[in-house]
Amino acid sequence: MKRRLLFGERMLLGDGTEPFNAVIPFRLRGTFALKDIQQALAQIQKKHPWLKALIAHDEKNIPWFDVPENPISIPVRIVARKSEDHWQEESRREWNTLFDPKKLPLIRFVWLKGENVSDMLFAFHHCLCDGGSAMAFLNEFLKVLDNPNADIGIENPILGIEDVVPANILNSRKQKLKAKFIGRLAATAIKVIPTGKKSIDRQNDYLISWKVDETISQQLISYCKSNGATVNTFLSAALLQAFKK
Repeated sequence: MKRRLLFGERMLLGDGTEPFNAVIPFRLRGTFALKDIQQALAQIQKKHPWLKALIAHDEKNIPWFDVPENPISIPVRIVARKSEDHWQEESRREWNTLFDPKKLPLIRFVWLKGENVSDMLFAFHHCLCDGGSAMAFLNEFLKVLDNPNADIGIENPILGIEDVVPANILNSRKQKLKAKFIGRLAATAIKVIPTGKKSIDRQNDYLISWKVDETISQQLISYCKSNGATVNTFLSAALLQAFKK
């Protein structure tokens, strides 16, 4: 299975010199076996083909998702859990660790192994999926980790732009001309607009760890559902308003 990266995915992939990773941390109580974790990871890879994909470039240097005939399993790194906040240290490490997309999948798994409590992290390149998609495969991972026989279905993957853009727009001469114009304008702007060559010191810009109790969490989820908004949208708006003030 193979498809060219869409425009937005190519932007997120970049040139491979800077990490653009997302990390989903979660905590589980109990004891776990490595083989069960690996089996759960294999099942979500089986459902979602692009979790097995590598990146290949064609003769025009355009990147493609390429699922090999003999897929590579999601890499698992096991670390002894040191403390309640150890996951923050490992999150920073995963944010800043580049993927090698020509050799390994664009997703990896970290297990901070404790005696009765484990912290686990999914790290993935942002060109692979967004936060919403990541929460979906996290949910599936937890289901099959709890019950290896759970049916999580099979994804009908996007194989090209025609699976995203309606045919009447895709085949419209007017829309094609408009797309070419915008594309050339964007390409020209990228070439002309000066950009800084010095990389930014990321420091702790991602690590904001605030907690609310279970009661408030449930109220927040219910409020967002009743108003047709995601919790992420609500919290983002609240943060923007708070910093504005």
